[in-house]
Amino acid sequence: DYLIERPGQGVLLDRANACLVNLPDPARYGLHKLIVAHERGAAHPKHGKDVAQGLALIDWHLQRAPHALVDAWNDLAGRGAGWARRVRASLALAPAAHAGLVARFEAEIAGP
Repeated sequence: DYLIERPGQGVLLDRANACLVNLPDPARYGLHKLIVAHERGAAHPKHGKDVAQGLALIDWHLQRAPHALVDAWNDLAGRGAGWARRVRASLALAPAAHAGLVARFEAEIAGP
């Protein structure tokens, strides 16, 4: 439910047609990727890719739309402690090069 709430819309084009599609909210998708990474576990071949995608979307939102990221986080955290715990567990396994990004995210969601 979390991922499909508040979808956006996009257009897929091919040589002859266009199709309107619903897309997940990018802020929610980034946090969702971190949950998926946790569920798969660090030994899974896609774990690193999931964490990297989540971090890329978090980084984009911190630079351009932090309010959307905070809204997505607040909704996620409101669903129960397990949701937030899984995101933070994946962030704890992020490469050391992303420590600053993780710290900025934690500061942003902590609020003023």
